[in-house]
Amino acid sequence: SSVSTQSTGTYRSHIYLTDLGEDYTPVWDYIIAALMIMCTLIGAPSNILALKYFLSKKKRDLATSLYIAICVVDTATCLAHIPVILVLVQGRFPGMFNVVAVCAAWKLLFSFLQQFSMFLVTLMSVSRTLAIVMPFYRISKRTC
Repeated sequence: SSVSTQSTGTYRSHIYLTDLGEDYTPVWDYIIAALMIMCTLIGAPSNILALKYFLSKKKRDLATSLYIAICVVDTATCLAHIPVILVLVQGRFPGMFNVVAVCAAWKLLFSFLQQFSMFLVTLMSVSRTLAIVMPFYRISKRTC
């Protein structure tokens, strides 16, 4: 059986990639992990600083609210890369992804963050377009 015990978080051999082909070399995993670490170390603090700035603004219009939401989602996206980085530097040993519920929850969270980030940027683009096309129209907070 590929699963030693179903109810506990024990090792599941079906998750561990043992047949990666003859051309596989861990160098690429380390390069990808290094790029992800760099993005996380730059992205998370930058988004936290931007979030701090937008939260300190007295005027909370639609644009400020959207920027706050974008900063929160982008910070969470940066932090969601950490488990993947750990898997890559540990020779693709699944680690916390060994538990099916954790793996499914991470997939759901990461997919949601990606989709919601795109939605927020689209919403920001539409609001900016409306501001250009109709410069005297103000979107009230009651409609949002």
